[in-house]
Amino acid sequence: MNILFIYENAINPITGGVERITFLLADYLEKSGCRVFFMGLSDTFENNDPRQVFLPDSEDITSDKNIAFYLDFLKKKNIQTVINKSGMNKNISKLSYNCCNIGIKLVSVIHNSILGTIKNYSSVNKEKYRDLNLGLILALTDLKIVKSLMLFAFKLKYFRHYRALCRNSNNVIIESSNFIEELQFIVGKSYLKNVVAIPNFIVSNNTAIEPKKKEVLFVGRINTSQKRVDLLLKIWKLIHNKFPDWELKIVGDGDELASIKDLSLELNLRNITFFGYQEATSFYKSASILCLTSSYEGFGIVLIEAMSHGAVPMAFNSYLSVTDIIDNSKNGFLITPFNIQEYAESLSDLMSSQKLLKKFSSEAKIKSAEFDLSVVGKKWLDTLSI
Repeated sequence: MNILFIYENAINPITGGVERITFLLADYLEKSGCRVFFMGLSDTFENNDPRQVFLPDSEDITSDKNIAFYLDFLKKKNIQTVINKSGMNKNISKLSYNCCNIGIKLVSVIHNSILGTIKNYSSVNKEKYRDLNLGLILALTDLKIVKSLMLFAFKLKYFRHYRALCRNSNNVIIESSNFIEELQFIVGKSYLKNVVAIPNFIVSNNTAIEPKKKEVLFVGRINTSQKRVDLLLKIWKLIHNKFPDWELKIVGDGDELASIKDLSLELNLRNITFFGYQEATSFYKSASILCLTSSYEGFGIVLIEAMSHGAVPMAFNSYLSVTDIIDNSKNGFLITPFNIQEYAESLSDLMSSQKLLKKFSSEAKIKSAEFDLSVVGKKWLDTLSI
């Protein structure tokens, strides 16, 4: 089978989670006998992957030029299946639908929580509203009636897109069966017949857990909207003096890295180190605990990457798929969104007990095996009828 992945960015495994997952899936499919190609918009990163092509018009995604290029490529490469990895992008999705007119199968992937930014609106926008001195207005968005109105407005804005996605796709992939309720809210139950839940995955390591150091780890983009690294610093502020022999390591880059470093200085934090962008494996191996403080995620693959190396995961129970990964008080902790006092207390419990850490670490590694590519890949093969 010849397969084309279409996505707004180049499929470069070091630039983002979707890109890394797509790259690994493509390699898996090729080992299963498929031939794979990538199509995206012009990319600023150097990309020497011979499988990658770019649309000629990066300004108008659905232009006649792009449609002609797309259809010609499908015919020349004898593509049997298009996998739209930009299911949340209306224009990329609209372009992808053109394959349906020439009898080519379309599978569309929704790589995030559809309603996460609305459900956790105050957390996502806290810093922006604070800078505008509109904190009191932001607080109103947590009122039940206001939240209901916001969700209804979101539905009115996007239901046509998601209905078209379900109608034109042979299958729509979501990252957790828990996200079905969000999609049903938008499109209605009758559009869910071709929806399949396939989680993100890792390539597990079969080695024993290496000796752990007294390290708490964060891996991800540095921002104060989705990833809420500012909350992690405030959590560390509550406990760092109690644990002078522990270190908080922040691995990642982003537009707000400088401001987060400034916040660390303002809070007078001890034993905290910023590493910028790094390959994370060595950090997973030595860290005892992995902390995620996101407002929302599609899946949170750093959790299972860390768990595969025995790092104990912690996260706010702020998005639906996190309960697929963390079994609360068995292999990690799920914290009430966005209760930093509760988070600090649970983190302190872990840091205070080597017995609890070892128990959770062993369970975390066992749990991570559920998301190995050898397991999840079979679900892809079944969906693609390979």
